[in-house]
Amino acid sequence: MGKKKVVDHKKIAAKVSRSVRLASIRLMSSQVFGNPPPDQDLPSHASQKVDIKVADSKKEGFVVLADLGISFGYEKDHQYSDEVAESPILVNAKFLLNYAIEGEDLTQQDLDAFASRTATYNVWPYWREFVQTMTTRMGLPPITIPLLNLSMIFDGEDGDTQPKRTKKRAKSPK
Repeated sequence: MGKKKVVDHKKIAAKVSRSVRLASIRLMSSQVFGNPPPDQDLPSHASQKVDIKVADSKKEGFVVLADLGISFGYEKDHQYSDEVAESPILVNAKFLLNYAIEGEDLTQQDLDAFASRTATYNVWPYWREFVQTMTTRMGLPPITIPLLNLSMIFDGEDGDTQPKRTKKRAKSPK
């Protein structure tokens, strides 16, 4: 039996990075929902999704779709677990990243490796700002998504992806 060829996605992403330019990032769609209990006791459990893929490619450029989401819920034994939706706070966003190809011809494998790593790195600051802005506009304490742990996207290692909450604001006097 022959050995299976190991693909070095880190090297491929680096090669593609030298041949492309980020032309634009735009928010394509979003969904926000907030139904926390009246006393603003925020849920303790967070679940995050990150789905990054090449949506379209041509010789002169390609488009990456970043589908990102975060939801917060309570533990089963929490006092509010039966009173509110399972995910009382939900923030989803889809971003389109447009890249121009300015160098060599790139294969679909090249683009996929680039999208899963570098495009994630490119969209992450937009995602962090979106979550913090939306939770603030919902009247909640701002939720800060942590900085992207590069070892997660370049080495495939697990990292801390749990969002951190900022200090709870004092309630205004009635």
